[in-house]
Amino acid sequence: MDRCPIKIYYIFLLCVLFLNIFCQNKGKEEAMYAMRVGELGDIILVQSSACLNQSKAYTAVWEYAKVTGEDFDSAARHILGPARAEAKDQFALNKMNIEDFLKKIEDPPETYKSSHAKLLKMYDIYVKLNDLALKPSAPQEEYEASIFKLYDKLLKEAGELHTLLGK
Repeated sequence: MDRCPIKIYYIFLLCVLFLNIFCQNKGKEEAMYAMRVGELGDIILVQSSACLNQSKAYTAVWEYAKVTGEDFDSAARHILGPARAEAKDQFALNKMNIEDFLKKIEDPPETYKSSHAKLLKMYDIYVKLNDLALKPSAPQEEYEASIFKLYDKLLKEAGELHTLLGK
């Protein structure tokens, strides 16, 4: 009979040990998830900055088109040359990489659901910026205003994401 309380004690001790290991692993998994969300948010910001820079290049194209009387596409060929096609290819590749990264973090832990939702909002804004960087729309003033408005909104969302992640 003396062995029964000892067995119960050891079983209890093993349960506590396994629970402790489980909680530590879960904490590490959640920390890794938070790190991935933060990294992806930063990647989205960098790629959105590239979209913004591309749209600034379009300003020069529009100005050149006004002076020469060419249409936008002809002026873009003169000003940007093959760099425009290379940029489009790079934008498409970057977007695919971001989408792949998003798939890897689809199932957020409960504590990071709001961070994940914020990241998805950032991604939606990025997609709009990316589309505008690939196909600029006229008139120039509306295009530029929409780019800057989207980028400002993205910066706000990024700030909120960093706050949620505790950065």
